[in-house]
Amino acid sequence: DVSRDIQWLRVGDQGSGAMCDGNLHVDITKTVKLDFVRAKGEPISGQVTGIKEVGALGAFVWVRSEQATGNRWDVGDEWKLPVFDAVATGPDGQFKTARIAPGTYMILAEAYAQEDESTRGNTGIRLPAQVGKAKVVVPETGAVPAVRIELVPLSRK
Repeated sequence: DVSRDIQWLRVGDQGSGAMCDGNLHVDITKTVKLDFVRAKGEPISGQVTGIKEVGALGAFVWVRSEQATGNRWDVGDEWKLPVFDAVATGPDGQFKTARIAPGTYMILAEAYAQEDESTRGNTGIRLPAQVGKAKVVVPETGAVPAVRIELVPLSRK
């Protein structure tokens, strides 16, 4: 099995990794050259808003399949959905992905508040303070309109 390299991302004191795209099965008796360049499509760019309000230094942005809900901490099947790209923003929230193939995607954003002395020793899973999402269509031809993702508090229901 082969997949693109893990995309390692860091924003402030929070790190995250994403295994991007699907797998390819190769007969071990054959030699195969792999080229992970998307021949068609466009990058997706835009801005995540609300980063400063949560005290974050940036946000993580994930290009997921259209079926993604944005709750990757749920015990459901969200984790099985593919990730097509992942990037980190700075405090201004600006982002730009790699070229994404034509299709419909859910763009998810997560911002984590910076830890302070009272929370730095926590060894559990850390959830984002704010999340946001936007559905995006990458057309067969032409640019993708800029995306705006507004962060809202994470619902823990």
